[in-house]
This record gives sequence, structure tokens and C-alpha cells, in this order.
Amino acid sequence: GLIGAGGAARAVVQGVMRRGAEVVVTSRNDRKAAALAEDFGVGSLRFANLAHAAGDILVNCTPLGMDPWVGVSPAPASTVAGHGLVFDLVAHPPRTALLRTAARLGKVTIPGLRMLVFQAAAAFERWTGREAPADRMRGAAREAANAR
Repeated sequence: GLIGAGGAARAVVQGVMRRGAEVVVTSRNDRKAAALAEDFGVGSLRFANLAHAAGDILVNCTPLGMDPWVGVSPAPASTVAGHGLVFDLVAHPPRTALLRTAARLGKVTIPGLRMLVFQAAAAFERWTGREAPADRMRGAAREAANAR
């Protein structure tokens, strides 16, 4: 399941579809979720029904969880419980309310900083034509996040 209907959601839908995954999109704005789903030929779910959603992976593509919404989760615990892995694209804070709930429920979690590092590595490789020093980038990102 994917929460959000903006640019990040569009990129995630495209990426997971390339790998053959089935996608269901939901958003606080049902119209935007339905439009995104229609653009890609995937399913959509009314936001009011999010509490009953289940699947393999839950991806947060909304800004909920970062400033000024620190402490706010885009999904209730019942939604998190219905998924095996939770990926929150929010990079700061590193442990959002959504990820804390997922960890408490024993789910596999992926913080947004990981995506940010992969984006930076891909950009580096495109711009320079050289392999990105991904390990150094990951270490620098963690160090910068810990310094905040």
C-alpha cells in the first residue's frame, strides 16, 4: 500500500510497478489518489478505509512525520499491523511515529534516510559517470542526521 499522491508517490508507484508489484494508492485527498491510480492503472483505496488496509509493504509518501508534523503518523496502528514492511520516505527525524509503531509491532522498517542516500548516489553517478561512494555517503548522512 502507498500513502500519498504527490511526486514522491508517483515515483514510487512507477518504481515498484517496474518490478512487477501490485500497488494500491491512498491519500488524504481521495480524488488525487484515484487520479494517480488511474494514471498508472493501479488500485486506489478511499482514505476512510485505510484502517482496514493490508499488504506486504506500506510506503509513506506524505510529509506527515516531519516538521511541522513530527509525531504524526499517516496511518493508524491497525494499518501498520496489516503489513510486513513499512518504508517511510520521511528522512528526518530518522524514526518517525510511523516507524516507531511498526517497530513496536515487530515489522521490518526502512527509514527515509536510506532513500535519500540512494537518490544522492544515483545523481552522483549520472552527473560524474563514476560509481558513487555509497558507503561513505551513507556514513556522512548518518553522521549529519545524528548531529541535528
